[in-house]
Amino acid sequence: MRAGVFVLGIVCLAGCDESVGAAVAPDTAPVVAPIARSATAGPGSAYAKAEFAAQVLSDACIATRPSFDEGPAALAKLGGFVQNSKTGTYFHGSQNVSVKIIPGRCSMVMTAQPGTLQSVVRTVRATNSDARVGDIRAIGGTAYLSFFVTGS
Repeated sequence: MRAGVFVLGIVCLAGCDESVGAAVAPDTAPVVAPIARSATAGPGSAYAKAEFAAQVLSDACIATRPSFDEGPAALAKLGGFVQNSKTGTYFHGSQNVSVKIIPGRCSMVMTAQPGTLQSVVRTVRATNSDARVGDIRAIGGTAYLSFFVTGS
């Protein structure tokens, strides 16, 4: 008889716990695959779109400082990046944008269409005022720009 009362008590208590038997919603957070690595990874052939470059710099560098530890995860969420296993640099597969993350510094190099240099700098800096403009140079008619952020 005591065993029956004990079992009945447990069943009643279980009925009071809303989690018992309740449907659990599946995790709706998107699963982000890790960034692929390749010894031959290099930049995409298309000029970088200024808005995309601004987003890359914002997500991978500005939002993850001071350590930049979450920079690779941010690049994975943006999609299309492959890490060069020899250099550690992350390259976008279609746009000519690359990101390098080292302790205390995150930098991005991109190409721009001829004649759009100032417009690209303004667009990137508009959403990333903490970023510094690094090197700007033309090689073979293509403008290369670099931006960087430090951890401090």
